[in-house]
Amino acid sequence: MKDQNAENTSSFVLYSLDQFQVSISDEVKEHLTRPLQNLYAIHEEAVEHFQRMMDAMKRPPLQSVCRVNLIQSSRDQVMEGIRESLQKWIVSRGGDPEQMKVRVRPHPQLHDTIVVDVIPKDTSATLGKLIMPPNHTDMTLFPHWPTREQLGWPMSHRAILCDRLCGEAVLRGSDIFVRGILMADAGIVTGEVVAVYAHLGDVRKIARGRKMEEYRGECLFLGLGTACCSRVDMFRLESGLGVTMSPFPWDRAGPSMPPLSGILPHVMMPQNLPSIVVTHALQPEQNDTILDMCSAPGGKSLHLASWTKDQATIVACDRSRSKMIAADETFRQAGATCITPLALDTTSCVLQLSQDVERKTVQQILSSAKPSTKDSLLHVKGFYPGSFDRILTWSLTQSISDDLSNKL
Repeated sequence: MKDQNAENTSSFVLYSLDQFQVSISDEVKEHLTRPLQNLYAIHEEAVEHFQRMMDAMKRPPLQSVCRVNLIQSSRDQVMEGIRESLQKWIVSRGGDPEQMKVRVRPHPQLHDTIVVDVIPKDTSATLGKLIMPPNHTDMTLFPHWPTREQLGWPMSHRAILCDRLCGEAVLRGSDIFVRGILMADAGIVTGEVVAVYAHLGDVRKIARGRKMEEYRGECLFLGLGTACCSRVDMFRLESGLGVTMSPFPWDRAGPSMPPLSGILPHVMMPQNLPSIVVTHALQPEQNDTILDMCSAPGGKSLHLASWTKDQATIVACDRSRSKMIAADETFRQAGATCITPLALDTTSCVLQLSQDVERKTVQQILSSAKPSTKDSLLHVKGFYPGSFDRILTWSLTQSISDDLSNKL
């Protein structure tokens, strides 16, 4: 769905966050609205409820949530560390801690979870209604490109374009790494304030490294950031920060969100609340034998280890070997020695019982398994029925995972 007030050209469309709308198929829309019909006597009220849901889907949450690794720290220690780190972050971005209040508090129901937000003193001015930063001085960086303004690009700032996933992370408080940048105006230098846009379409159709005047597609204005390197390095470097986003609400399309990634590594993990609730619902106990059927990148497996104070047998599986090698390193750094990572397709991991084969426990199978000659992952074909006390399944293939979990 597109807004008629968006800036249209024959080749691309610029959206503000307020103008942008989430697009879904008619089939999905019907599926979501059907339960609402039973809640309202008037059809129009159900339609209005659905539209409020759609509007909320494009808005990032006003708070960030993170989980404490209880193997290595306590919630009080992590809360104090977050406060100190975010105060330094505000100062490093040129802010005044008196004008940007950091609020770090325990979640009221979840004992290992922390809620974080930054509350600016002035929240009246945001860029959510704009498709470009305001130009208060009529300054132009593009005197020889008069049609740029007609196309909708800012004249007062050079611009960069990041991919959609990067844009979603920016709305949640993240900065922009160089690999997330798709295109950029010529002439960007280190320390320059740039306008940031997110491409909404397929990144495979974008030739990375091209100039903004060659862009064709639909994009969303996210706000202002500061270039951490030159344009050349944005597309030359394989890693590192490309743009740090402004923390101030008057420079952002979304709320002022703190960047929690990289703060207190190994003792704290930013994680969405629905993912955190999974372990609380599973209620694992120490000495349990637990299977995580689709573990990568490993956040829920780590939560299981933290919950049981590293006193359980946790088998973390994913069919991607490279992902489990990376997860193994994450587990080690977090001090979760009770997790065994496996490159295993759990849709076909149930071993058949027979009179000729001795039924082994999970612990026996793991202790007798040999590591791969290429990496440290054990070579395991599967497990026998009834081997696990608790199983963490994955939702996208619920019918398959339910069947397998019943067997295991």
